[in-house]
Amino acid sequence: MSKLKNKKLSEKILELIEPYMSTVAKKNSEARMESLVLIGSTAWNIEVTGKKDLQDVIFKTLSTQEEISEIKKTINELIERKQKLFPDDDRLILNYKINPTKNKMSDLTVSFLNKDEYEGQLK
Repeated sequence: MSKLKNKKLSEKILELIEPYMSTVAKKNSEARMESLVLIGSTAWNIEVTGKKDLQDVIFKTLSTQEEISEIKKTINELIERKQKLFPDDDRLILNYKINPTKNKMSDLTVSFLNKDEYEGQLK
């Protein structure tokens, strides 16, 4: 776990979602990668802030209760994974950009706030 401590936040997000990356290799890989990073970032922010309502943005895009249930399950798994892998990283993800490359699935850029920058603003 110590080797993960010094990674950039973008690397940590990719590590967080790694167990789900096999879905990205299928059809519509760019769209699937976008969805996966969104779900991973949402789970990260829920774990950091304790605000479960952050997932509601994702649920509004889904059409069936089955899809919502599956995404809830994935978010909960990712929250647990974040707690296990990066328990002391309390940065809040603001935005991300996926930059497809030829050599790997993607290059991820993440913007964030440190805890002291957002702590008083969350209510």
